[in-house]
Amino acid sequence: MVLTCLSNLGFDKKIIQKGLKNIYNPGRFEWLAPNILVDTANNAENIKILAKMVDKLPNKNIVTLFGTTQVDPESAKELAKMIPTRERILIDDFCDRSLPYSSYADEVKHTEKIHLLHEEEKIKKWLQEKEKTIVIYGSFYLIGEIMRLSRYQPFA
Repeated sequence: MVLTCLSNLGFDKKIIQKGLKNIYNPGRFEWLAPNILVDTANNAENIKILAKMVDKLPNKNIVTLFGTTQVDPESAKELAKMIPTRERILIDDFCDRSLPYSSYADEVKHTEKIHLLHEEEKIKKWLQEKEKTIVIYGSFYLIGEIMRLSRYQPFA
Protein backbone atom coordinates (compact mmCIF):
# COMPACT_ATOMS: atom_id res chain seq x y z
CA MET A 1 0.00 0.00 0.00
CA VAL A 2 2.81 2.40 0.92
CA LEU A 3 4.68 1.48 -2.25
CA THR A 4 1.63 2.16 -4.42
CA CYS A 5 0.78 5.46 -2.74
CA LEU A 6 4.31 6.84 -2.89
CA SER A 7 4.81 5.58 -6.44
CA ASN A 8 1.62 7.37 -7.47
CA LEU A 9 3.07 10.54 -5.95
CA GLY A 10 6.13 10.17 -8.21
CA PHE A 11 8.69 8.63 -5.84
CA ASP A 12 11.11 6.04 -7.21
CA LYS A 13 9.97 2.46 -6.42
CA LYS A 14 13.50 1.17 -5.76
CA ILE A 15 14.15 3.92 -3.21
CA ILE A 16 10.79 3.24 -1.53
CA GLN A 17 11.52 -0.49 -1.32
CA LYS A 18 14.97 0.17 0.14
CA GLY A 19 13.46 2.49 2.74
CA LEU A 20 10.75 -0.01 3.69
CA LYS A 21 13.36 -2.71 4.27
CA ASN A 22 15.16 -0.45 6.74
CA ILE A 23 12.14 0.39 8.90
CA TYR A 24 12.69 -0.41 12.54
CA ASN A 25 9.85 -0.03 15.03
CA PRO A 26 11.30 -0.73 18.49
CA GLY A 27 9.06 -2.31 21.02
CA ARG A 28 6.66 -4.15 18.72
CA PHE A 29 6.75 -7.76 19.94
CA GLU A 30 10.47 -7.42 20.49
CA TRP A 31 12.60 -9.77 22.54
CA LEU A 32 15.15 -7.88 24.65
CA ALA A 33 16.51 -11.19 25.94
CA PRO A 34 15.42 -14.82 25.58
CA ASN A 35 12.91 -14.29 28.40
CA ILE A 36 12.00 -10.58 28.11
CA LEU A 37 9.34 -9.52 25.62
CA VAL A 38 8.26 -5.91 25.16
CA ASP A 39 5.30 -4.67 23.17
CA THR A 40 3.89 -1.20 22.85
CA ALA A 41 0.41 -2.71 22.78
CA ASN A 42 -1.58 0.09 24.31
CA ASN A 43 -5.10 -0.49 23.07
CA ALA A 44 -7.51 -3.42 23.26
CA GLU A 45 -7.01 -4.56 19.67
CA ASN A 46 -3.22 -4.73 19.95
CA ILE A 47 -3.32 -6.33 23.39
CA LYS A 48 -5.65 -9.07 22.13
CA ILE A 49 -3.07 -9.90 19.47
CA LEU A 50 -0.29 -9.83 22.06
CA ALA A 51 -2.33 -12.06 24.39
CA LYS A 52 -2.69 -14.69 21.63
CA MET A 53 1.06 -14.64 21.06
CA VAL A 54 1.79 -14.85 24.79
CA ASP A 55 -0.56 -17.82 25.06
CA LYS A 56 1.66 -19.69 22.57
CA LEU A 57 4.87 -19.13 24.56
CA PRO A 58 6.41 -22.38 25.81
CA ASN A 59 7.23 -21.04 29.28
CA LYS A 60 3.92 -20.43 31.08
CA ASN A 61 5.64 -18.90 34.11
CA ILE A 62 4.72 -15.42 32.89
CA VAL A 63 5.08 -12.10 34.67
CA THR A 64 3.51 -9.00 33.14
CA LEU A 65 4.56 -5.44 33.77
CA PHE A 66 1.95 -2.93 32.68
CA GLY A 67 1.86 0.84 32.61
CA THR A 68 -0.19 3.22 30.54
CA THR A 69 -0.69 6.83 29.56
CA GLN A 70 -4.39 6.20 28.95
CA VAL A 71 -6.49 9.03 30.34
CA ASP A 72 -9.46 6.80 31.14
CA PRO A 73 -9.00 4.64 34.26
CA GLU A 74 -11.75 2.24 33.10
CA SER A 75 -9.90 1.61 29.86
CA ALA A 76 -6.60 1.18 31.73
CA LYS A 77 -8.25 -1.35 34.05
CA GLU A 78 -9.45 -3.46 31.14
CA LEU A 79 -6.13 -3.28 29.29
CA ALA A 80 -4.17 -4.26 32.40
CA LYS A 81 -6.24 -7.45 32.83
CA MET A 82 -6.14 -8.67 29.22
CA ILE A 83 -3.02 -10.87 29.36
CA PRO A 84 -3.23 -14.00 31.52
CA THR A 85 -0.33 -14.05 33.95
CA ARG A 86 0.87 -15.58 37.21
CA GLU A 87 2.19 -12.25 38.42
CA ARG A 88 1.00 -8.79 37.38
CA ILE A 89 3.05 -5.74 38.25
CA LEU A 90 1.51 -2.33 37.73
CA ILE A 91 3.96 0.44 36.96
CA ASP A 92 3.49 4.14 37.60
CA ASP A 93 5.64 7.22 37.37
CA PHE A 94 7.59 6.30 34.22
CA CYS A 95 6.87 9.65 32.57
CA ASP A 96 4.95 12.81 33.29
CA ARG A 97 1.97 11.44 31.32
CA SER A 98 1.71 8.05 33.05
CA LEU A 99 -1.72 7.30 34.47
CA PRO A 100 -1.37 6.73 38.20
CA TYR A 101 -2.04 3.07 38.98
CA SER A 102 -4.01 4.26 42.00
CA SER A 103 -6.80 5.20 39.58
CA TYR A 104 -7.29 1.58 38.43
CA ALA A 105 -5.24 -0.80 40.61
CA ASP A 106 -8.02 -1.57 43.11
CA GLU A 107 -9.96 -3.33 40.37
CA VAL A 108 -7.05 -5.21 38.78
CA LYS A 109 -5.62 -8.31 40.41
CA HIS A 110 -1.91 -7.65 40.87
CA THR A 111 1.05 -8.89 42.87
CA GLU A 112 2.86 -5.60 43.16
CA LYS A 113 2.77 -1.91 42.27
CA ILE A 114 5.89 0.15 41.73
CA HIS A 115 6.95 3.66 40.87
CA LEU A 116 9.51 3.20 38.12
CA LEU A 117 11.43 6.42 38.68
CA HIS A 118 11.90 5.65 42.39
CA GLU A 119 12.33 1.89 42.15
CA GLU A 120 14.51 1.31 39.09
CA GLU A 121 16.51 -1.32 40.95
CA LYS A 122 13.43 -3.54 41.27
CA ILE A 123 12.90 -3.42 37.52
CA LYS A 124 16.57 -4.19 36.89
CA LYS A 125 16.26 -7.18 39.25
CA TRP A 126 13.17 -8.50 37.40
CA LEU A 127 14.99 -8.11 34.11
CA GLN A 128 17.63 -10.52 35.45
CA GLU A 129 15.02 -13.20 36.29
CA LYS A 130 15.75 -16.20 34.05
CA GLU A 131 13.07 -18.74 35.05
CA LYS A 132 10.18 -16.48 34.09
CA THR A 133 9.00 -15.01 30.83
CA ILE A 134 8.60 -11.30 31.44
CA VAL A 135 6.07 -9.53 29.21
CA ILE A 136 6.17 -5.75 29.41
CA TYR A 137 3.42 -3.91 27.59
CA GLY A 138 1.53 -0.65 27.48
CA SER A 139 2.85 2.82 26.97
CA PHE A 140 5.56 3.66 24.45
CA TYR A 141 7.18 5.67 27.25
CA LEU A 142 7.26 2.64 29.54
CA ILE A 143 8.82 0.43 26.87
CA GLY A 144 11.44 3.11 26.23
CA GLU A 145 12.31 3.26 29.91
CA ILE A 146 12.51 -0.54 30.18
CA MET A 147 14.78 -0.64 27.14
CA ARG A 148 16.97 2.02 28.76
CA LEU A 149 17.11 0.14 32.07
CA SER A 150 17.96 -3.13 30.35
CA ARG A 151 20.74 -1.32 28.46
CA TYR A 152 19.19 -2.75 25.32
CA GLN A 153 20.98 -1.66 22.16
CA PRO A 154 19.06 -2.82 19.09
CA PHE A 155 21.73 -1.75 16.64
CA ALA A 156 24.75 -3.14 18.52
